[in-house]
Amino acid sequence: RRLCEIIGYDRDELLGRSFDDFTHPADIEADHAQRARLIAGELDHFSLEERYLRKVSDEVWVRVTVSLRRHANGQPDYFIAVIEDIDGRRRADETLKKLRSEMEQLLALHVAAQTAVGIAHDLNQPLSAVTYYAEAARRMLQAQGPVPERVEHALHAVREQAQRAAGVVRDLLQFLRRGQTSSESLDLNALVRESIAILETDGLDGFAELRLADNLRPVQADRMQVE
Repeated sequence: RRLCEIIGYDRDELLGRSFDDFTHPADIEADHAQRARLIAGELDHFSLEERYLRKVSDEVWVRVTVSLRRHANGQPDYFIAVIEDIDGRRRADETLKKLRSEMEQLLALHVAAQTAVGIAHDLNQPLSAVTYYAEAARRMLQAQGPVPERVEHALHAVREQAQRAAGVVRDLLQFLRRGQTSSESLDLNALVRESIAILETDGLDGFAELRLADNLRPVQADRMQVE
């Protein structure tokens, strides 16, 4: 009667059926392997957790404990099985496991964010110093007379790249803290030109031929990620 309640079949529907008829296909092999060991005398009983298929086609977790009744000559006669409904416990365990995994991910993200805060603090100070030194050098040169165009461009690039690096650090922190990045209205053509200019400062000059369409609509995106 209790087995009928667990899997949703009437008594008459169960009579004459094999346990394989309502054992989950993924669990049948393990069940058979244990029964074979029981018949071979390697075990006096075994317990395992497996899934049964209810009549209404959903699953229920059960713990099955099986022993073997033998004839006087030692030959197998029949199995004795005790079946326990553990579906509530298994599903609670799975929910707890999922929550624990989510907590571990949140903890890892929190640790990463805290680490990034420390790194960002250490990086922002020298990046700010680079920006100020570049500007100070430009002003000192201007005080002595006209600044050569190449020197002016180089100092401007130093300041611009330092500010860009600071922006990368800032966006990384924002992503770690909130799980998302900033978004703004961007001119793709301008963004492509800026990206090419960045690569050219690394010595990759003249590798690309730009054919940009005019009057493109702006797009909403994260500048640093697109770059």
